[in-house]
Amino acid sequence: MNKGFSLLEMLVAVAVFALLLVLLSGAYSGVDRAVSQANARRDANQTGRTALEWITRDLERIRPPAPGSVWSVTQNTNTNRPAATAGVQFLIASNQITANKNPHAAFWQVASEESAGRTMAVVGYFVRWVTETSGTRPVLCRLYLNQTNAGYTNLYAGTDTSGTAWLNDALLTNAPADAAGSYKGWFADNVHSIWFRALDANGAPITANASSNAFPGGSYNSSEGYLSGTNRVMGPALPASVEVAVIVVNPNRLQGNTATFPVPAGLGSNPANFWSDIQSAMADTNIPPRLRESLRLYSTRVPIRYAQ
Repeated sequence: MNKGFSLLEMLVAVAVFALLLVLLSGAYSGVDRAVSQANARRDANQTGRTALEWITRDLERIRPPAPGSVWSVTQNTNTNRPAATAGVQFLIASNQITANKNPHAAFWQVASEESAGRTMAVVGYFVRWVTETSGTRPVLCRLYLNQTNAGYTNLYAGTDTSGTAWLNDALLTNAPADAAGSYKGWFADNVHSIWFRALDANGAPITANASSNAFPGGSYNSSEGYLSGTNRVMGPALPASVEVAVIVVNPNRLQGNTATFPVPAGLGSNPANFWSDIQSAMADTNIPPRLRESLRLYSTRVPIRYAQ
């Protein structure tokens, strides 16, 4: 005669089944977290690499506005050099802007992508924090603007046709798109900060202009030339190469974030301390620990074709 299960056996079976469900659920949750973390690391890696690829491409497109704007330089002699506003224009952390440096926004001239001949445009990269319903997050922005727009022809303050600064805070805080042939807005998500450093032909950081005056706040202004050891490279002059670094944050850690964590004031003031400043920025205790531990650094060095 067939015999059924006893109540005790049924209870034991249910308990074992429930335990298996708990174990399987925990294992699934662990696998799901691992997959999510791996995807976040992959996305951060893709963001860092893509950002550097585009910045490198744009730096390689730097060129003078006309033939003859680049010349051979010897110490203290440069009889054929063009006026500062006629040569190649390149700015790092310009004091013409006070916002969105974070900390080393950079802007330079390239050949226009939309016009034939030697029509110029300006390209620039900077970080902006944006507020959304889910919280705040940093985005890397790319500025692209034909210099023929609104009569603008130069990056330097006070040299455009309106007599005011061409590159200014308003230009970086307006709507992402304005006149035809220009665009400024999101380029890559979750980029905590961007850093630029100008280097001379010996790979040494450029810290002073051709008049031996220190560039303030880790900046660089091609109109002022620069010192390379004891040699004066008269402006306008491009550096031999540019070092670029971006710090990317894990997007999963930004969920619900309600504050911004820019690089503290004063960091990046001396290009010689470029890497130690970056490490200090990544270790900043003002950044919540769960965000701080997710920061990743990506960097490259780009030779400049028309360097002096």
